[in-house]
Amino acid sequence: MEQYRENLEILVKKRTKEIEDINKELISEIEKKQQTELLLKQSLQKAKESSQLKSRFISTASHEFKTPLTKILSSAELMQRYGKNWSTDKYNEHFGRISNSVEYLSSLIDDVLTISKVDSNKIEFSPKELNIKKECEGIISDFEYSGELKSNLIFKFIPERTNFLVDPKQFHLIIQNLISNSIKYTSENKIIEVIINYVNDNIQIIIKDSGIGISETDLPHIFEPFYRSANNETIKGNGLGLSIVKNAVDLHGGMIQVNSKLGIGTTFVVQLPQ
Repeated sequence: MEQYRENLEILVKKRTKEIEDINKELISEIEKKQQTELLLKQSLQKAKESSQLKSRFISTASHEFKTPLTKILSSAELMQRYGKNWSTDKYNEHFGRISNSVEYLSSLIDDVLTISKVDSNKIEFSPKELNIKKECEGIISDFEYSGELKSNLIFKFIPERTNFLVDPKQFHLIIQNLISNSIKYTSENKIIEVIINYVNDNIQIIIKDSGIGISETDLPHIFEPFYRSANNETIKGNGLGLSIVKNAVDLHGGMIQVNSKLGIGTTFVVQLPQ
């Protein structure tokens, strides 16, 4: 009888152990399933967000292309119908509308292609030694030559050396778009400062203007493609410049900060590690 009891206890312990092992396996499988479901939900959510973003991008891009194309077509039709009876000034006015719209479209196409390359991870990043002082001076000179620069631009280059390791094309996009942004939103005869420094193994780019500023509501969204602040809808632009800047800074492993007050101005600070 005693032996029977011992055998029974051994059998119960064995069965209990087997049940515990089965329970552990079941719990493990349930956890794996839950984790898989969570990952699937996250993937679906990302896909949904990506799809929504692409739809919004296409919708906005279509609108951006449609506006200048409408101007081109309307001016071309008017010139064709009535141009021979117009004065030189009126003819040149419509020709200027077409020329400006073509220039805008060309710039928009370049910007859209840049953004699409980033989204598809096809953008090239090839850092090399570059004289960034000379690069900045060339960009500023281009703005002066084009007649776009109506404000007083002050350029300060502080580092003792001029050559740094950057991707030339991406660095150009950072400087060009930030200066262009300041020029657009700063009135004539006001000051824009472009300061280049080297601090704690980082190239520091400071671009400060005394323009219309950005509201606290708009600030979190300014790096989104095609986003435009409510107070600048009448100012020419496609809303891609700052998004391109952010992508170029990210490629360098850098950081960009912005401080702004409505009616006072905006300051962008970029740090590019060396």
